[in-house]
Amino acid sequence: MGSVVRPTRKHIEHVACHMRQSDRDEVMASVGMYPLPALMMSVTDSNRTYAMLTDDGTPFVLFGVAPLAGHPGVGVPWLLATDDVVNNRIFCLKTSLRYVKEFLEDYEILLNFVDVRNRLSIEWIKWCGFQIADYRHEFGVGKLPFLQFSMMRP
Repeated sequence: MGSVVRPTRKHIEHVACHMRQSDRDEVMASVGMYPLPALMMSVTDSNRTYAMLTDDGTPFVLFGVAPLAGHPGVGVPWLLATDDVVNNRIFCLKTSLRYVKEFLEDYEILLNFVDVRNRLSIEWIKWCGFQIADYRHEFGVGKLPFLQFSMMRP
């Protein structure tokens, strides 16, 4: 069924090397970075970071939440995956729900942006119960269309 652990350097390197193309594109459009430095930055900046592993221990998702600078009570959730996320979709979805609830213990609001081209991530965001704005923002270094998503603590 898989497991969730604190990510190691090897987990980060594996996900960076095998990152889904849509996540690579989103990372480049938003922060202008290649996968490894973007993941290292995300892990370093986050107060909670996790790796989802397949049954054989292969990392297929890294995710976490970082504080939004200058905005106490606002967390920035993120998730980046390899193509193995499709084969482990049910585990990923169920696990995500549990951790989104955990993130809301630390933050009153969760807020981030998703590349409109990243259909699988948009499905994940909806599954987790986030509200997605119905208008597009020019976002990130690429100034491409992104959608804002958010969730408030109940």
